[in-house]
Amino acid sequence: MWLLASVYYVVSDKLYSFALFDWATAGALIPIPFFLAATLDLENVGSTILLLMWGIFLAVANEAFNRIESIRKYSLPFLLASFPSFAVSIITAFAYEAWLGMLASFVIAILFTALHILRTRWWLWTLALVNFVIAYFAFFQLDFIQNLNIFIGYPILLIGLLFLLPDLFLKKDWEHAPEHRLPVRLFGILLSVGAILTFVVNNESPSATIGFAILTLFTAVYTLAYQRFWLAYLPTIFFATTILYATDYFALNKYWLPIFTAVTFLYFLFGLALFKKENWSLVFRNASLILGTIISVIAFIESDWGNGWYVLVIGFLFIIEMVLRKNGFFEIGAPIFFSIAALLLIEDFEIDNISTQLLILSVIWILSDILAHLFYKHPRPLNIIIRGIGGLIAIINYGFLFSESDLTATVGYAIYTLLWLTVSLLYRQPILFYSFTLTLPLFATFLFRNFGFTKWIHPVILIALVYYAIGFALRSLNRLKGWDNALLYSGLGLGVFVSIASPILGGLDASIPVAVAASLWAVEAFSKKSAWLAFPANALYLMSYFILLNELYVQEVQFFSIGAALIGLIQHYLLTRSNSKGGAFVMGMLSQFVLLGTTYFEMINKNELSYFFLLFLQSLAVLIYGLVIRSRSLTFFPIGFVVLGVFTVAYSALKEVGAIFLIGCTGILLLGLGILAVLLRERIAKLGEKLSDWQA
Repeated sequence: MWLLASVYYVVSDKLYSFALFDWATAGALIPIPFFLAATLDLENVGSTILLLMWGIFLAVANEAFNRIESIRKYSLPFLLASFPSFAVSIITAFAYEAWLGMLASFVIAILFTALHILRTRWWLWTLALVNFVIAYFAFFQLDFIQNLNIFIGYPILLIGLLFLLPDLFLKKDWEHAPEHRLPVRLFGILLSVGAILTFVVNNESPSATIGFAILTLFTAVYTLAYQRFWLAYLPTIFFATTILYATDYFALNKYWLPIFTAVTFLYFLFGLALFKKENWSLVFRNASLILGTIISVIAFIESDWGNGWYVLVIGFLFIIEMVLRKNGFFEIGAPIFFSIAALLLIEDFEIDNISTQLLILSVIWILSDILAHLFYKHPRPLNIIIRGIGGLIAIINYGFLFSESDLTATVGYAIYTLLWLTVSLLYRQPILFYSFTLTLPLFATFLFRNFGFTKWIHPVILIALVYYAIGFALRSLNRLKGWDNALLYSGLGLGVFVSIASPILGGLDASIPVAVAASLWAVEAFSKKSAWLAFPANALYLMSYFILLNELYVQEVQFFSIGAALIGLIQHYLLTRSNSKGGAFVMGMLSQFVLLGTTYFEMINKNELSYFFLLFLQSLAVLIYGLVIRSRSLTFFPIGFVVLGVFTVAYSALKEVGAIFLIGCTGILLLGLGILAVLLRERIAKLGEKLSDWQA
């Protein structure tokens, strides 16, 4: 019936040409072998042979039809119609025995190969290879082969390399005859990758060692045959993997690090030997650096004794590579690997002190930067990062050193002092000099603590004085621009810091560093002729004065107010000279209010007449100063305070008299003053005109 249907479609196509009739003709032939096998009640072997023969018939018919122009359109449909028969024949064959499946697949592979040879079709060639692979693996399923207990990775590797083998003998061009060679090459690559995965997953050292050794040899030959430098990465990877499994097979696991370090240097030396062939050289040197990085990370994770020395040696490879390539990006490799090595060696020598560990790490990064700056004359794009990491570790360590013993802290800060001095002088950057000027006082502090001298403010203020003196001399001589400011500002800043700490430490001698710091600011203010710089100088002088009073247990508030007022009036004078009218007015008012107000309130609280005379003398002194500098506020304000004092004393003396009498007397006095003001209005107006030229 199906055969008649096929004939029907052929006749129909002759009568009425239709595009699907040729496909229907071939499609009608597909079920014939299935029904025939069912009719004849054939077993697996018979069905396989019948299906295989029917598929061969259709495939051969395809080639015959292709040679006749009138029926060529049936060629492809007949070929595709053979595929179901071939597919089912393979299934039924394997359902019976492996040898039958192998035979069926092999026959189909030969048929498709022959058809491909007769007429090139890459997809048909691919199907031929698929069937060949099926037949190949079926061979290893035969009983006598399975009895040999062959590891599955070997057959996979063998067929993969067999597919790649033609590339070694044919034209060394990957674009040559792609319809023939590309499918074979792709199958070879995929099967080789499958073999690699099998070796890795199985994780059997003997088989993996042999497999990766074969891959190393084959890829090396393949690379040399095609002269593609990037292919050289493959044998380097496979060789390292071979060594990995070989060390396990020969029970050399405890020596893995020296072995792989030797392999790393072997790659690097091989790269140096090929230095004139730049691309090939780079491949082996890159492989060396990558392998060195991997084993260094593993060595750090394992942290076995002695691992640090191997990592240290690997770090030098990055230095050599940086010089060879003239590429500054490799610079960061050295401090990274040296740091890993240092951490491992620290563990070996049982150095548990975290400040010592951080000291070593910071020195590594800072010295790496210094040495690269001295000896590497090419661009260094990562120098800021390296210097920054070293500085950051050092800053963190500063905090830890504070909690260490005096000797440990002294040694640590001494090393940092020398390092920062070296860095700033080498780079000739004054801003880096601040790291030295800030670290030296810390070193001095802990150095004196070692000798039992804990009052660190004295040596530190001496250092501040030296800083300022050198900076002042450089500025006066107009030498070393920028460095003078670093020293000047460091001296002034240290002076302020010492002054803040002095009251906390206490003692009569604590006033001396504050006075020295105040003098430094005073010299700076005088040098720059800046009244505003006198503010910190006066404030520090006042602080020194207060420390003295406090340490001498002086409780009388007058001593404090007189000192504050005196400093304030000095600042007022300086502001007046600098034509800062607003600042001078505020400072003058505050100063005389502190001086006179304190005395007035003391007079009220203690009700002693001596304070009135003191108020009078203080007001007189301020008045004289106000007249000298022609200041209205410093003239009328003390007069007002004297008048206020007189009224206060008078009311205190007459407090027993009736309130009505006092109010009446006050009214009469105010009325008299008003009449006097009216009579003297012309003189008052002239006085106002004269005072209008005075300062506020």
